[in-house]
Amino acid sequence: MCKTNAAYQVNLEVLDTTTFEDLNYIKTMINDKEPVILTSNLEIETTLDNAVHSYTLKKGYLGQDESVTYDLRLWMDEDTPANDAYMEKTLKSKITITGESYPKEIDRTPPVVNFTTTETDEGILVDASTSTDDNSGIAAYYYSKDGEVWTKSSSATFLLKNGSEVTYGNGVEVIKQLANLRVNDVYVKIEDEFENMSEVVSKNIRLGELVYDKTVDNNIRYIGPNPNNYVTFNNESWRIIGSFNNILDGQGNKTSRLKLIRSTSIGNMAWNSANNNNWATAPLKTYLNETYYESFSDETKEKVDNAIWTIGRVDLKEDLTVNQYYSRERTVSGGYSSTWAGKIALPYPSDFAFATYGNGSLSGRTNCLNRTLIDGWMNNYGNCGKSSWLHTPKMQFLTIMSTSGLVVSIDSTSGRIHYGGVIVSVPQKPTLYLAENIKIISGTGTSADPFQLSF
Repeated sequence: MCKTNAAYQVNLEVLDTTTFEDLNYIKTMINDKEPVILTSNLEIETTLDNAVHSYTLKKGYLGQDESVTYDLRLWMDEDTPANDAYMEKTLKSKITITGESYPKEIDRTPPVVNFTTTETDEGILVDASTSTDDNSGIAAYYYSKDGEVWTKSSSATFLLKNGSEVTYGNGVEVIKQLANLRVNDVYVKIEDEFENMSEVVSKNIRLGELVYDKTVDNNIRYIGPNPNNYVTFNNESWRIIGSFNNILDGQGNKTSRLKLIRSTSIGNMAWNSANNNNWATAPLKTYLNETYYESFSDETKEKVDNAIWTIGRVDLKEDLTVNQYYSRERTVSGGYSSTWAGKIALPYPSDFAFATYGNGSLSGRTNCLNRTLIDGWMNNYGNCGKSSWLHTPKMQFLTIMSTSGLVVSIDSTSGRIHYGGVIVSVPQKPTLYLAENIKIISGTGTSADPFQLSF
C-alpha cells in the first residue's frame, strides 16, 4: 500500500541457469489481456546479478493508499519446434518490481478514441492520431476486425489486412472463404500511460457481399444491390443466393449446398393457373421439373440434386420479420402446407429479404431485418426492398397464404413483401440447389467473369 504517488514497473528477469534456447517462443499474459511474445516486451538493464535478460511486463502508477494485483501466465507458443533444442529444457526467471515517487496527480480519466479509415487494396488503413487524452498521454492503441481479437500497437496508424486470396474447390468452402476474406468492421480502443482504457469505438466500413444470416442454420448469403455472385450454369447466367446448411436431399441426409437462381426469368407464367395454391398440382411445378429440366444438358443435370422444399404457410393477418418468415418457410402445417421433393422450385421470401443492403450500412441493414416485411417495409423504409439484388417489381415465392389462391409475392409499388393471386402471370425465376460435390474452379463472380462449375 503506497503512502505517496508512485510510478512502478514489473519486470521478468531471465536467470543464467535457463536452458530454454529461444525466448521468442515464450508467451506472456497479464490479467487475461492480450498474450504477447516475451521478447516483444521492452528489454531493460538487469537488476539481479545472476540475470541475463530483463523484460518490462507492466508499467503503472499508484496513488496514495492504492494497491494493484497482477496475474501472470507464461507458456510455450504452440509453434515451438519439437526438437532437442526445446525438449526437457527449463526457463528460470524472477519477477522484480522497481518504483519511484511520482510528483504529479494520478490520472484516472480514460482517453477518448477518434479515428478515420481509408480503404486500400490490402485492407483498411486506420488512423487514430486524432484520439485524445487530456491528462497524460496515449501509451497503446488496440485494433480489431471483430471486437474480440485485438492487435496492440504503439502506432496511431494501422492496416487491418484483408484475408488471403480464395482457393478454388468445393463450392460451399469457396463461399465460406469469400465471406471471411474482406474487412467489414473496425474496432479501436486506446490506453493511456496510467492504464486507463477508453471505450471501444467501432465503424462499419463496408458491409461486404457475403454475410452469415445468423438463423438456426447460419447460412451464408450474398447481399446488396448487385453483388459478384454470377455463375455459368446450363450455359445460362445464374446467380448464387448463398451457401445453405442442413438441406435434406430426400434420403434423410442433411448437407451444405449452394443455392442458385436464374438471372433472368424463363417467361411470364402463373404460379398455378388452376387458381389454388397447392404447389403439388401446380402446372408451373410440372413445367420446371419436367419440360424445363429436360432442356438441361446431361452434364448440367448431374450438377442438380433433389431437395426437400417446405411449402410454408402465412396467415393473411400476419406481418412477420425475415427471421419469422425463415422459420415459417420450414414449418409444415395444415392445408396445402407440405414438403415436396424435387429439383427446381421458386425462391423463398427470406431469400429476397435477407439479401437487403438497407441504406448501405450495418445498422441500416439491421433495422430492415428487425422490421416486419409488410408494414415495417412500408414506403420502402431505408430502401429495404429495393436494395436487395433479388428485388424485381413482380416476383412470386414458394410460400403460400392461408387463403387458397394467394401466395407471398413482392408489392410492385413499394418493393415490400405482400401477397398476390396465383393466376397472375409474372416473370418466374427458377431456383435450385446444386449437388453437394460441385466445385467452383474459376471466375470472380462478376457478370463479365462469372464463376465456373465442375465436379
